[in-house]
Amino acid sequence: MAERLPQRPKSHQLEKASQDFFEACLPTEWLTDKPPYDYGVDMRVAVFNGTDATGLEFVAQLKATETAQGSDTEPLKLNVSTYNYLKRLLHIVMFVKFVERESEAYWMLLRDVPAPDQKRTTMTVRIPRKNRLSKTNWGDFQRRLTEIADRKLAKVRAGDQRARAQNRKG
Repeated sequence: MAERLPQRPKSHQLEKASQDFFEACLPTEWLTDKPPYDYGVDMRVAVFNGTDATGLEFVAQLKATETAQGSDTEPLKLNVSTYNYLKRLLHIVMFVKFVERESEAYWMLLRDVPAPDQKRTTMTVRIPRKNRLSKTNWGDFQRRLTEIADRKLAKVRAGDQRARAQNRKG
């Protein structure tokens, strides 16, 4: 009788394939790392212009499947609690769905996802299949990240100024 050994489930293989594909699609000068914990953030990405750091970062939630599950959109199932957590992050959030048989992934920014019904426990993000990760214009993407980051930081600064004004009054 042959010895039984641990198995590597297909889900683990898909997870690794999605990470490898994601990293391969990014510009080579950008840095990625995997946070030691996972509350909806699978990868963190630091954006560079050549050798120059930009201070821009975004995080990605990666999902994977063997076969496509939609024609115009690729569904990504998500817990509403994870959506709520990601929405609170200062980082810009990207959802990525890798389809193994197509050797392709599709992406969408969290800010473009309609807010879920808070009475539900799960939701489905419908990622447009036209947003092919392998065909992404990273220069345009970086400009969009800059615009979004500038707006988020302006809100934070405005909140800080209000807080300081309240403290002076109090």
